[in-house]
Amino acid sequence: MKVIRLSTFLDYGGIESKMVKIAGRDSQDVEFIYVSLGRGGEAERKIKSKGRRVICLGIDHRIPSLAAIVGLCKLFKTEKPDVVHCAGAEANFHGVVASKLMGVKSIVVEEIGIPAQSRVAKSVFSLLYSVSSCVVVESRYVARYLRAFYRNSKFRLKVVNNFIEPPGVRAKNLQGKGVKKFLSVSRLEPVKGIDKVLYAFARLREEGFCFKYDVVGSGSQESYLSELVGQLGLIGFVELHGFKNNVEDFYQSSDFFILNSVSEGASNSLLEALAYGLPSITTEVGSAEDLVRGEANGWLVKSNDSEEVYKSIKLALKLDSDTYFMMSKYSIESIQTGFSFQDYLDALRKIYLSTS
Repeated sequence: MKVIRLSTFLDYGGIESKMVKIAGRDSQDVEFIYVSLGRGGEAERKIKSKGRRVICLGIDHRIPSLAAIVGLCKLFKTEKPDVVHCAGAEANFHGVVASKLMGVKSIVVEEIGIPAQSRVAKSVFSLLYSVSSCVVVESRYVARYLRAFYRNSKFRLKVVNNFIEPPGVRAKNLQGKGVKKFLSVSRLEPVKGIDKVLYAFARLREEGFCFKYDVVGSGSQESYLSELVGQLGLIGFVELHGFKNNVEDFYQSSDFFILNSVSEGASNSLLEALAYGLPSITTEVGSAEDLVRGEANGWLVKSNDSEEVYKSIKLALKLDSDTYFMMSKYSIESIQTGFSFQDYLDALRKIYLSTS
């Protein structure tokens, strides 16, 4: 079965990281071809290094783009895919249109976040979803949102959990640690709410708590957040590391994970943090409700609620070693069922076969 995985870019980011992970595993009877409308980059290089086919069209991806539709039509005519699986707004729009024009039988669109659309865009995507074979999302949260957002549209919707390769680590222990270490792996954009986390840590610093907060990622707020660290007197307590290709060392050396997004589809970094045994403080968005359960492996907080973020970090700072160990143990256990690559591939194969 030949499947074209179409995304807007193949440089860096959540969906790009996912494509790299898929490329590194045996997909058995499914041949994935990785295609981007726009530029390639880090993800492109990594996928190629694994011996997989990558095609970066390098064309205008802005909706609507005649060049993108024509380019995809030519590609589909040459490749004759059994399935076109798109992810992201630009890829979904142009991928569906081109697939319909070329008679592709199975068209799967993947919504990777929470759409914020104008009335016209909402109508357009409602139609695109309705003529697609299936709409895939990574969490029940996004599924409920889409059903409500496109309430007058009829489309087939499936939840397919993201996957992770368990790193094989043991539960962490706080014994002998003087300073608790917190971590965020995130794009530095307003929707991620990193500044609110910094304000919470500033309050805790004034109360005499010691901690270390590492932030890995880049984005439009990088300069703003760097200045805010200085203004809040957090130099030496908070470090912005910028974009890193490999973040395993940060997961291994940290004690807690923080995700303060206002909007989220399904967080790869949250899944990874739990796999490394990090109890997590996360807003009630995206897949968090499926992953963080009560105070067993972390704390769920309301989005845009700085006070709850502050209180949860304070609870983490005051956590005793025995309780922490049990939370770390359950963090690892919480993603061991239903989040393997085989679970992911089996779910996709069922969708592809049922729609082709």
